[in-house]
Amino acid sequence: MNPSVRPTNVPLPSSSPPGMVSPDILAPAERQPENPIWVDLTPLNRAALSTIQEQYGLPSEVMTYFLLHYPSAKLIHAGPVLFLVTFLVTPSSRSLFTLRELKICVSSTVVATMCGPAGKALPDLAQHFPLPSLSGERTGQLLHGLLEETVRSYEAIVRTVEGRGRGEVPREETQRRRKQVEKLVRFLREEQSFLGNVTREGRKLLAAEESRQIRSIAERVGVLARTAWETTLERKVLAAHPAIPGATQAGDDA
Repeated sequence: MNPSVRPTNVPLPSSSPPGMVSPDILAPAERQPENPIWVDLTPLNRAALSTIQEQYGLPSEVMTYFLLHYPSAKLIHAGPVLFLVTFLVTPSSRSLFTLRELKICVSSTVVATMCGPAGKALPDLAQHFPLPSLSGERTGQLLHGLLEETVRSYEAIVRTVEGRGRGEVPREETQRRRKQVEKLVRFLREEQSFLGNVTREGRKLLAAEESRQIRSIAERVGVLARTAWETTLERKVLAAHPAIPGATQAGDDA
């Protein structure tokens, strides 16, 4: 399967899915650094990776990075290119949330992405990110848009945690849920640190305003981590003091 791309300055042909176009529509020499293109590599396809490397002049080691698995968020320098590994989260009835690995290669002219395996109920990356028109946008603005959407997926999970915290939880579920939330908090703190690294290390590709925006995203993730952690503290207090209103129905009646 050929990679699909979303350009910023080319009308979309009617035969292509919304927001996507064939890579041969716009020759690399015609692309301007301030008007980058997004290439979404949905399949783990070595031929597609080689095509992207040659067409956009990316370092060969970056293509190898796309083939590796990463247990946590990571930022790698490869000459003039940054390679980022971050995660989308999706709700899970059994484990609160699951992770989808998102790899992003960023150069001055192209942002290439690959999202970890999508099950039948999970859309591909282009469908998950309802990005607005990117006309005239820079690489840093496109990167900011992608990172913004990952953080929105975290916010949805934290809202779920808060909703569970307001309801009455059976005693046997308390410990399991606490462990799930503690795992979420660790993940969010790792993501906060990762986004801070992107702000510091991406200065060659990011304008001052773009660095500020990504720093703001990192701060939001820190707030999410604190919010999720406070729900575990609240549950511990309520469990230790069942007479506190809201702890249990028996406590309310007491």
